[in-house]
Amino acid sequence: MLNVAIWVASLSMRELSAALMLRSSDSLVVSTIIWEFGAEDSVPSHAAVLGVVTILILLVFTGIGLYLVERTLTVRLPKNKRSITFLPLAG
Repeated sequence: MLNVAIWVASLSMRELSAALMLRSSDSLVVSTIIWEFGAEDSVPSHAAVLGVVTILILLVFTGIGLYLVERTLTVRLPKNKRSITFLPLAG
């Protein structure tokens, strides 16, 4: 469990530093906006709402991507091989 916590923390730090470098006065990054909403003087409910909206947007993009991949696979496979079966590994 400790390894997972260290791994998640290191990946989070990497992503946070990239977002902080991309932020400027002209362009805002969603993760830094959420961070500012979660600050002590701000209202944390705004951060929660923006987090939920971000997750919903990512779910929509994931659904579209899965649909496009599935459509591409069915177009490329011959009609008699549309269902893909996986054979178990011989042990």
